[in-house]
Formats: sequence, structure tokens, C-alpha cells
Amino acid sequence: RHISHLYGVYPGTTLTWQETPELMRAARRSLDRRLENGGGHTGWSRAWIIGLWAHFGEGEKVYENLQALLAKGTFPNLMDNHPIGDGFVFQIDGNLGAAAAVLEMLVLSQQGRVVLLPALPEKLNGGSVCGICLKGGASLSMRWHEGRVTWLKLDAKDEFKAQLEVNGTEESIALAAGESLERTY
Repeated sequence: RHISHLYGVYPGTTLTWQETPELMRAARRSLDRRLENGGGHTGWSRAWIIGLWAHFGEGEKVYENLQALLAKGTFPNLMDNHPIGDGFVFQIDGNLGAAAAVLEMLVLSQQGRVVLLPALPEKLNGGSVCGICLKGGASLSMRWHEGRVTWLKLDAKDEFKAQLEVNGTEESIALAAGESLERTY
């Protein structure tokens, strides 16, 4: 039932669709098999599954698992619950992991590449975020409508270089420390 062998997909970065597509397909099949056989449906495991589906680009599966975590895996105060014996206990891993996985659904930031809305579910096709920290030293604010980015702003804390993918189009960006980039689409 464990999925620790998928660490390279998420939260690790050694397996990606760009660099290792064959291994990503194998990892996805492994996740399918684990879930078909009863693994990964509590706390941290469910949160980890959300992050994995985000890295596989499966927005609807992200949403399905987020809904399941909220409906079946939390107490009324939204703290994660974990079955133990005949009862349940609070488990912070589910809360922190789910929050991190939701960010992965909105922004994939790894190995000098930033992809916006890589696994956006249909039901979340409009919205906004502010101040997401990106790997490499920048923060991102953006709005989206009908599943497409309509506005973004990057604020570089340090020198920031990345391949930025927005609405299926890639470009190289380079910002000096303290510099900002703002775009409307």
C-alpha cells in the first residue's frame, strides 16, 4: 500500500515528463496499481497522492482526491484525521501535505522550469493566488479564467532565471534581484 518509491516524481524532482517520460509512465502505472489494491487513502498518503496526480498533470484526479480528503479525512475543524485502532487521531502531515499538493496543482516549479496551472481541475477553472514562492528566488501572483492565465506578476527576491510556461507557450525569463515582471494575457 506504500508509495514511497514514487518520491522521485513528488516531492522529489528526478522524474519529469520532459527528462524521463518512460519512467513517469511507469510511475503512474505503479500509482494506479497501488490505488487499485487499497493503498493511500488516509492523511499524508492522500495528500501525497494529490501531489503525484498534480505532477502527472491529472487535474480531475487531483480534485477527486482533495474532495475525498476533505470529506472523509478531516475532523469538523478541518484538521486531518488518521484512523488508529478503533478511533482517529490528528495528523498534521495530511494538512501540510494537502496544502503543498494544491500549490503543485497551480504551479509546477522545478529544475529551472515554471509551469502555470499544470493540473487545474475543471471545477477550479477561475481564481487567483498571491505570493506563491517559486524555487530559485521569486514570488508569483496570478489570476486565471476558464482555465487560462489572464494576468501574472513575478517579483524576484534574488536573481531569477527560468523557462516559464503560460497557457501552453514557453519563454525564457531572467530577472535581477528586486525586479518584477507583470503580464496580461
